[in-house]
Amino acid sequence: MSSSRDNHIHVDVPSRICPVLLPLLEAIDYAEQTSGDAWEFAVEIDQLTALGMTLNDYRWLVRAGLVDHRREVTLEGDNGRSFRPTGDLVFPPSTCFVLTEKGISTAQAHLKKGRPFPDRPIMPNGHKTVGNGLIRIETPQEHVGIRKRPANCILFV
Repeated sequence: MSSSRDNHIHVDVPSRICPVLLPLLEAIDYAEQTSGDAWEFAVEIDQLTALGMTLNDYRWLVRAGLVDHRREVTLEGDNGRSFRPTGDLVFPPSTCFVLTEKGISTAQAHLKKGRPFPDRPIMPNGHKTVGNGLIRIETPQEHVGIRKRPANCILFV
């Protein structure tokens, strides 16, 4: 007999969605290393939108069974994060995501293949891939009375 994780069929993830697998998988890793509760480390919709996600991308992730999503309702002074279910394909601004078992195995499979990021991901303005998992972020630096050229920063991911 096979385990429940073996029963999951890996999904061929569209290249534009691949960049979100890393922060979602990191959240699961942090949960497993600490509290064990994936929702304590759920990833906010704003973080994923900054990686180029669209509403249809979120719908695809839900329909493919790779993520669960809920609306965060944590109040100031609460001890821990609190969530409420949303509609099946409803994503209010306070939506957070966690990988499902199928999502975890799919994300791990993509990482093992060395393809967590596509060759040309859709990145926020000023962000460009420069190959081999490097991301170049171009940010202008301005000082009073002095105008400098844009600086380049390379992040290793």
